[in-house]
Amino acid sequence: MRAREDCECSGKHRRWAFFNNPFIGLFAIIIAFHTIGMANSMTRYTKEFILHDQTPAELVIIAKSSNEKIVQHALDNAANDIMKMDKSLFSKNGLQDQINTLKKNQALSLPTRLLTFIQHAKDLSGNTKGWFDITSHSKGSLFANISWRRLKVNMKKKTLTLKKEFMTIDLAQISKGYFADQAINTLVKRGYNNIRAQIGTSIRNIGNDLHSSWQFEIAFGGDTKRYAHRAYSYNISNAAVSKLTPTQLPKTFVDGHTKQRINHHDFQSVTIFAHNASTATAYGLAIFAMGKKMATSFIDGHPEIKGIIVFNDGTVHTSDGLKMAIPSEKSDTTA
Repeated sequence: MRAREDCECSGKHRRWAFFNNPFIGLFAIIIAFHTIGMANSMTRYTKEFILHDQTPAELVIIAKSSNEKIVQHALDNAANDIMKMDKSLFSKNGLQDQINTLKKNQALSLPTRLLTFIQHAKDLSGNTKGWFDITSHSKGSLFANISWRRLKVNMKKKTLTLKKEFMTIDLAQISKGYFADQAINTLVKRGYNNIRAQIGTSIRNIGNDLHSSWQFEIAFGGDTKRYAHRAYSYNISNAAVSKLTPTQLPKTFVDGHTKQRINHHDFQSVTIFAHNASTATAYGLAIFAMGKKMATSFIDGHPEIKGIIVFNDGTVHTSDGLKMAIPSEKSDTTA
């Protein structure tokens, strides 16, 4: 009985000695804080993939280091969703090919999401007064008659109808912005709030990068040292940007008004900021199509966008919302 009491006393004494020892106590606190810090530290997770036409794409999430498997799974799902839609649209005999073989007034049943995309692209065609137009070039005598106005989207019946003979559409360019928007929406629904999606030249983000706001580099279309006195990068959150240069335009790039191919360009680059990537992409294409004479008044007349245009002679035009940011490379602007 005595030995038992000694043992209990000895054990009690050892427990108190553990907490009374300053070195052991400090070590325990350090371990505890390190464990908490590891759980709460943030990591940059990235998913890179390639679209059907070899366009590079990248999705980025900033999230807790402890959630690696969950975050990578979310990125994989978002990327697979984009690649699946891209393939269904643009593979041989895909949905775009099926649309482009329709006869006049023939209805084609399409998935709701694709119809929503086409309606959005049609709305953007209207907002740009046809300078951006999802209908493609056609035979000479038909140029004036074929435009976005001849597309009929019936969301109730889930059908698309072409109201003119020999009509075709081209969703390749605007799809890059749409895919970026879709990726952001998908990941937001999964609970993430620091995301960047880049599909080709179309970029959209929300929240922040790992240590700062997301950064966009302005496409000056040449040696940026020539413009050392001007800003060529912006730290921007919760915005989208489309960066276009002549080499990034499709070979069949068409003037939305005349439906003629455009072979000569007045710009080194056009960079458009907007709230979503589809809008930024469409307006950037519209400005390239309309040329130098109308570009500055167009960009200043549309408050839903902001932009920077670099002309072939090296002069730069910036919309009012960005002018204060131009003199310094340290500018921080929210579009």
